[in-house]
Amino acid sequence: MADRPGDLLERSLLRLLPGRPRFDQHLHRRQRRLRCWRTPRRQHGGRLPQRPDQPPPNGSIDYTQSPPRVKGLSDYFLGVNNIFIDSNDVMYVCDSGRAIDRNGYQALASVGGPKIVVISLENDTVIATYIFTEDVAPNDSYLSAITVDTKNNVIYIADASGTGRNAILLLDLSTGLTRRLLQNKYAVTALYGFVPYTWGQPNYQVVTDSQGNPLRATFINYGVTGLALSPGGNTLCFSRLGGRYLYCVSTEILRNPNATDSEIDSYVRNYGEKGWSAGLIFDSLYTLYGGQSEQDGVFQLLFTTQLVTLYIHDPRINFAYSFDIYNGSLCFINNQLNYLKAVYPGEGRFLVDRRVLPYYVSDHSIDSNWFKTSIV
Repeated sequence: MADRPGDLLERSLLRLLPGRPRFDQHLHRRQRRLRCWRTPRRQHGGRLPQRPDQPPPNGSIDYTQSPPRVKGLSDYFLGVNNIFIDSNDVMYVCDSGRAIDRNGYQALASVGGPKIVVISLENDTVIATYIFTEDVAPNDSYLSAITVDTKNNVIYIADASGTGRNAILLLDLSTGLTRRLLQNKYAVTALYGFVPYTWGQPNYQVVTDSQGNPLRATFINYGVTGLALSPGGNTLCFSRLGGRYLYCVSTEILRNPNATDSEIDSYVRNYGEKGWSAGLIFDSLYTLYGGQSEQDGVFQLLFTTQLVTLYIHDPRINFAYSFDIYNGSLCFINNQLNYLKAVYPGEGRFLVDRRVLPYYVSDHSIDSNWFKTSIV
């Protein structure tokens, strides 16, 4: 029987996983490992967090602290970066808890800010809120992406922190326990000296002080930002913003509570360069899609050949992000990341917001190769 396209991927990643040690033989080792599990405060039911036109009272940033910190408001959305909607019309909202002031300063988070809010789209009610403690989501964390494994009832979250404490978080929805995986490992941290280009201009990152004053421009130092779960849920693929490489790892080793970061890291596979991007998504045939921002387009990776092709090319695309597949169409937004205040093109003044209207939502039919762009 011929291999399914995904079989080659799964077979290349899955090896014999380490057996679980007997409790009586490895008591100390198991206790040490279990300490890395953290239980977020979990709230069930209740009203939706505030609407975009209803900001937190007195603002979301507490300027009485030095440096300023985002208030720990668990009932408000403070810095939503990503959402995931499953087949049961349940939406999972990833809130980084990091707000940006008018000067472009991204304030540190407080407990109550970084969280996952689970919402029923049938009746617009909150099913559960998972609030992360500071050892799970440090105040300088930046929860940037989310993907949900409904079969195993777990959520994977990317911590792209620009300060280098990068990791993939695993939240077990059955128990509410959370674990930081691959903490500061090579595959999840930015490559030093990385400078991507968009429309012929370099992209540097602007460093500011706590008052939002620019200090200098430096390399892109954000870590893991893109996550994609294979259709069978057996493989998690990820990439960093500060790099072009694609990595994949077996989810079985990720879900093993006894596996150390070093053991997990040994299962990570490098699939080579796929271009500069943040968002990733699989279709049902194990084809992976993501942004190729330096080539004004979207890449496609076939795991049968393990080769990358430029699937969509459009000179209007600068940074394709937030991918979804709906009714046979690949949808994404064009978010002008290269024009943000925090991104410096190598010349001119710092902290200039160069984004311009209109914004675009693109829709590409995977089956018929039909493509359209909508203005929003």
